Amino acid sequence: MRAPRLTLASVERAHIAYWIFGAVWPLVSMRSFERVTGNKRDEWLVRTVSLLMLSVVATLAALGRSRRDEAALRLLGATSAGALGSVALVGPLVGRISPVYLMDAAVDTALTALWALAPGTRSAAHGDMERDSERQDTGGQGGDGGDGAGGGRPQRGFPSTIGEVRGETHDPEPFMPEESGSFPEPTRREDR
Repeated sequence: MRAPRLTLASVERAHIAYWIFGAVWPLVSMRSFERVTGNKRDEWLVRTVSLLMLSVVATLAALGRSRRDEAALRLLGATSAGALGSVALVGPLVGRISPVYLMDAAVDTALTALWALAPGTRSAAHGDMERDSERQDTGGQGGDGGDGAGGGRPQRGFPSTIGEVRGETHDPEPFMPEESGSFPEPTRREDR
């Protein structure tokens, strides 16, 4: 049996699954959560951390589905797992929280490393971000602007401005408000 292939999508799925479990558990049953992890002085703090973990999970899922910003996906995944893993490591070592959190620290440390080690393009389940983005930017001719010399748009295929992220194009003419005082609507890529 072959070992599963490490992909950014597989790291994302593992992180989401682990954190959903860890975040939902105390929200559903604080009593069973405390039986395993020890009594909590401030249950509101446990619930707050759970809800913050769920917001990170939602953001990871949205970034993964959009396939637009691999760097933000990787950064959020690695820093969130690293931050929670650090707390889960230091807390037991200084006697502040139960040693059971050392297992959580190990998983979060592994997730942090996997975010750093996973190959730079998405798996087939999510599509290849770089290739898809290049096709959009160059009309399907690859990342070199079609001239073969690399002189076109950036080869990575990522948008270079906020307007490009939104799909807007900008008129090179200076901006002049219409007489009505309203601003003109930006042109979308689909409208070109």
